[in-house]
Amino acid sequence: AVGIAVNLRIMGLMLFPAIIAMRGLDLWTAANSPERRRILATTALFALTAIITIYALSPYAWTTPRDYLAGALNLTVNHPYTVSVLFQGQTYLSTDLPPHYSLTGFLLTTPPPALLLGVIGTAALLLAARSRPAALFRNSPLRFGFLTLACFLLPLLAITLLGGSAYYWRHLFFLYAPFCVLAAAGLHWLTAARPFPKRFLWPAISCGLTGLALALTVLLMVQLHPAQHDYFNFLADRTTPNQLLTRYRTSPELSWPYILSHLLDRHPNELLGVQAPRQAAAILPPTDRRRLSVGPSLYARDYALSAASADHRPDLAFNYIYRHRLFNSPMLLLRPLTDTNMTPSAIAAYQRIYREATAGRLLARAHYDLYLHGRNLTFVKENCQPADRAAGFAVKVYPAADQAPPGRIPPLGYHNYAQFRNLPVQVGGRCLAVFRLPDYPIAHIIAGQPDGGARRWLTAHSFRRPGLREMTAALPQINPPPPAAAFALYRQGDTLIYHRQPCRPADTAARFFLHLLPANPADLPPARRPYGFDNRGFDFPERGEIFDGQCLAVVALPDYPIAQITTGQIDRWQTVLNPPVSLERLRQTAAALSNAAPAARSVFDLYLRDNRLIYRRQPCQPADTAAAFFLHLVPAAAADLPPPRRQYGFDSRDFDFAQYGRHFDGQCLAAVTLPDYPIAEIKTGQHRPAQGELWTAQLTLANNAPQ
Repeated sequence: AVGIAVNLRIMGLMLFPAIIAMRGLDLWTAANSPERRRILATTALFALTAIITIYALSPYAWTTPRDYLAGALNLTVNHPYTVSVLFQGQTYLSTDLPPHYSLTGFLLTTPPPALLLGVIGTAALLLAARSRPAALFRNSPLRFGFLTLACFLLPLLAITLLGGSAYYWRHLFFLYAPFCVLAAAGLHWLTAARPFPKRFLWPAISCGLTGLALALTVLLMVQLHPAQHDYFNFLADRTTPNQLLTRYRTSPELSWPYILSHLLDRHPNELLGVQAPRQAAAILPPTDRRRLSVGPSLYARDYALSAASADHRPDLAFNYIYRHRLFNSPMLLLRPLTDTNMTPSAIAAYQRIYREATAGRLLARAHYDLYLHGRNLTFVKENCQPADRAAGFAVKVYPAADQAPPGRIPPLGYHNYAQFRNLPVQVGGRCLAVFRLPDYPIAHIIAGQPDGGARRWLTAHSFRRPGLREMTAALPQINPPPPAAAFALYRQGDTLIYHRQPCRPADTAARFFLHLLPANPADLPPARRPYGFDNRGFDFPERGEIFDGQCLAVVALPDYPIAQITTGQIDRWQTVLNPPVSLERLRQTAAALSNAAPAARSVFDLYLRDNRLIYRRQPCQPADTAAAFFLHLVPAAAADLPPPRRQYGFDSRDFDFAQYGRHFDGQCLAAVTLPDYPIAEIKTGQHRPAQGELWTAQLTLANNAPQ
């Protein structure tokens, strides 16, 4: 049994040392030698059969058992895939979940009667152990109860305290089995006869209340059918199932067979084409499967059925035309693709959506017109032709980084809706499609209809500045013009703008790279810290548009201070942008150093102030800062180094003077922010590729003070 449990979940391995320990207690308390020999024999037999079963059932372990075991345990604690998780209305990365995520998931998805009985069972075990502690040292139901309690609590505490990236509660479902044993112990304690008059009245009351509570749980699951697998109890912060599923990650795919059955009931004696995974119809009766054409193709389909993850969900404004509870779920999209099978009420609903959209704000005119009404982004195409519906939509939403709530900024800086490829609905001669925008402030939207690797059309809208055409008119004149293969670059606040005129499609064919070097390395996302920069590369259709003979792309920058931007097109051109350093702050720094002694003197005087290394030279000419500066930091503890730098023993922070300094008042001054870990030694200077080091200075620090 232990071997099978380990094969199902590696955490079943915790049973192996637990049972060995229990048998060790039995050996310690054994009364005579024959009993000890029997315990040793059965323990050895258990260990041998468990190991053989684990090995036999795990072909992956046959070649390298040790690597298999170590890899499986590491995978449990540090899952390699980073996904977005919707939890209590906020989106988190699976590597940055709140410590209470697993415990809260257990409390919200376990029926309240089971929770109550589990607490009672645990309390009963503790009370019994207090009155009969000797029973813990022999093979007794009480000791088995504590083994069960440990199997439930220890993994949950380990995940909570160690911060394992279990990005869904289902990864910990193996904890539910020991908890059910604890709940059964609680029920046993409640229904046990008590030594008072009418001793059978208490068990009857306990059984009645427990049965009623379980019946209420069953009733709730019936109400949620066919989404009963996404059970949440009354502790979840919601008022309706619809709101519930906008706040927590769920698994709507398990409901698809029921949706297909419902569609067949709505359209008796018809053949239906449904865009959905083919396995969605696998468990339906053969007679129903023969009436369905199910597959991923977007063409010639009557209905589109897709699941949306919590942070990439399409709008379900159309869904209120379906009265069934299931279709109110924002995690499901069920949409008729043509008006041939729609009821009069459905057609009336679409017409109402059209009136509401066109009464709202017109964001852009393109192949489809884009309207904003409330949080609904509506695509409208008059005189719609079949070709206009042959491709789905792509929508990229860029949050306003300075206003979005914590945890709502996606890893790439935008939310991508392209994966759903929702075909528009055609009602008469008009085509419509609606997306529900997120509830946080939005900086930019880029939308269009992709078609394979190409695109049919693309448009963009900025809520913080004029549209793209107005934006190009507001850009300053370029003098001198950029090289033939390059784009002109402008930085306006939190936006980087690429512009080229005249421009052809071939000019945008190569991928753009965009590397951001933060002023403080701690601002980098954890996954990028080993590399020292943030990679925001993109293809032009993702961020830009070709119009009026020119190309324009808009990229939202992160909200942390940026020291350097390196961008260009692969194998075409590259440029480096150094955001200007605050001259006022450098003047203040120079004034504060007027009476201070430098920590080291060389071609530049070096100072350490406010966790900054300051370079100063007076008088100073532009030629004095033309060569690159090298800056090598040796930490007090090697573990503080980024992993790629540990083999070298120091952290390299080389820079060009323009990144951190300015010339003013006949002097030059640069200030470099040091990392927040303790530093033992600093070596810095200037160098040229052909000449080597021009000068060098070395500072030895004790307790971060220069010596």
